[in-house]
Amino acid sequence: MFDLHDRLREIREERVESRGKPMDKFEYDAAVSRIGLLARMALELDIDRLLLMIDRAETLGPILDPTLYRDFLNNRKAQADIEALKGMAKHVAGLQREVEKLLDAWTRLL
Repeated sequence: MFDLHDRLREIREERVESRGKPMDKFEYDAAVSRIGLLARMALELDIDRLLLMIDRAETLGPILDPTLYRDFLNNRKAQADIEALKGMAKHVAGLQREVEKLLDAWTRLL
């Protein structure tokens, strides 16, 4: 599951490794803004529909075009891309839930 604090810690460590010094306040704020932007974008993705479309394609592929589907099965890169997409979709769904919790908490504070 996505953890904002873990990701910020990773960004700081990468900064130290690449430049030999930690992020200053400006860089830290920019990193937080980028993560927030990505989180808001993730909220707009319809992950359930994406996973449903992948499942449908995998189910109907052998029926509609067996030769093409066999070629797909022989293409390891395409299979790896689909598995990566599924993993990313599940990760983004978890991120969406976490962002929704944060937004709810934020709204209650205001």
